[in-house]
Amino acid sequence: MHPYLISLIAMLGTTILTWFPALATKKIGIFDIIPSIFKTAQDRIFNLQGNGLSIVAFAFLIYAFLNSKILQNFFASGDQEKWKKNRKWVIVGLTIFASTLSTFLWWYDEYILFFPLVIPLFLNIGLDKFSSFICLFGGASAGILSAVSPEIWTGIFNQINVTTGKTNFTGTSGISFRLASWLIFTIIFVLFNILYCNKIYYKSSSLSQKKIPETLPVKKENEKKLSRGVKWLIGLVFGFSILITILGAIGWFASDKTPWGKREGISNDYLTSSYKGGIMGKRGGGTGEDYKKIGTMPKNIISDDPKDKGKQQHMATVETNKTERFWPKFGEWGHLQTCVIFVIGAVIICLLSRQGIANNLITGFQKTVPIILGYIFMATSATIAQESGMSNKLKDYILSEKVTKHASIFALFSIFFSFLVICFFVESLASTLFFSISPALFAISPNTLLYGAMIMILARFLVASVSPTNAILMSALKEVGTSYKEYVKKTWVLWLIVFLVALGLVGYCAFRYR
Repeated sequence: MHPYLISLIAMLGTTILTWFPALATKKIGIFDIIPSIFKTAQDRIFNLQGNGLSIVAFAFLIYAFLNSKILQNFFASGDQEKWKKNRKWVIVGLTIFASTLSTFLWWYDEYILFFPLVIPLFLNIGLDKFSSFICLFGGASAGILSAVSPEIWTGIFNQINVTTGKTNFTGTSGISFRLASWLIFTIIFVLFNILYCNKIYYKSSSLSQKKIPETLPVKKENEKKLSRGVKWLIGLVFGFSILITILGAIGWFASDKTPWGKREGISNDYLTSSYKGGIMGKRGGGTGEDYKKIGTMPKNIISDDPKDKGKQQHMATVETNKTERFWPKFGEWGHLQTCVIFVIGAVIICLLSRQGIANNLITGFQKTVPIILGYIFMATSATIAQESGMSNKLKDYILSEKVTKHASIFALFSIFFSFLVICFFVESLASTLFFSISPALFAISPNTLLYGAMIMILARFLVASVSPTNAILMSALKEVGTSYKEYVKKTWVLWLIVFLVALGLVGYCAFRYR
């Protein structure tokens, strides 16, 4: 079944559930699904803080590098027997690489675009395309289940702190538990990947060898070869684009570094009701003053003219002596700056390798359209649930009176199993729903709230890694030519082990921090 059809069924199912007063406070009609889709696209994808633009820009960079043929030529020109002999280290290295970036940088969907880069290597050493999938996507799943990143948790905990008003969690709260969980899951995936890849190698080595010529770049006599220096330069540009983005996203690494731009001057803010403050939302013409509108007030308060009675006067704050920076501080990056880095790197690679910039941009866009549409359809069900008030109703079922009565044992188990069920259908609803139950968890104990947040992430991405409603998973499977049924058949033992280990971690938290 097509993932878009599955997402549509989930949207229809969520809409029908809003018709029951016990599950929602507002009824959503069938035809309201279409406006919800557009609202989701606008709020979560196509704004400057959404990830739609960054996915396209990242695909542009990946396919510019891929079409330069440098990596494929490197794999083809190397000693094939050496690659085969060291295949276990390749498997271990890629799995740990994916797990590390995922757990510290929250990379998950990006690995779909990495598959074309490593598939030739896996085919050359006698493995199949699914081996590249299980190493990259599987490693990413292992990392995101525990999500060690203090930066990511700072944002989550800040929201929790605001919601409860009584907690002061930081990004390092509970980090020892997250590190231990990450090591456990990474070891499980590394061992599984080695066993699976060895099985494929010994079972179908000869068949894989026959497919090698199809994956290697076709050499043409009239094709201009790139010099070794240009190849190294292209590799450095690609690596630098990835590295600078990673380092810029790590606040604890970059917080003390010099900003990329002019430093801010001293800011002295004051209120104004002037005409300039009312009509200007940006910098006053060369005055060094930045006007920001904050609202209106009755004009007769500041004027004795009878004509002004009943009229409104704009109010604004004025920031003076402030030097505008055209680039953010290193470590305070948004999606827009990440896009700029990716695009600049892709353009440089295209110029060095004599490629068409427009062709690579179009290819990257075509490859990301299914991913972006999948994001929108996945999140639309969550939008419907929020607008109908269903998320407020669900929190009462997650933490019922029976659960809170025996909270010392069952609260964390209730969170784990509830989010497993909910996120199987509506994964993007997890964070919003958890924030709504944060005060109830805090009433049990601060530790229950702290570890409940980690268990929510664990349950969310555990079930998302096997759910057919996950457009990221379905797009990745399509990239490597594997059906969902084959995926379940090949990995059900792995996910059963992961589920049992996760259940054990939940039990540890429930009894250890009761």
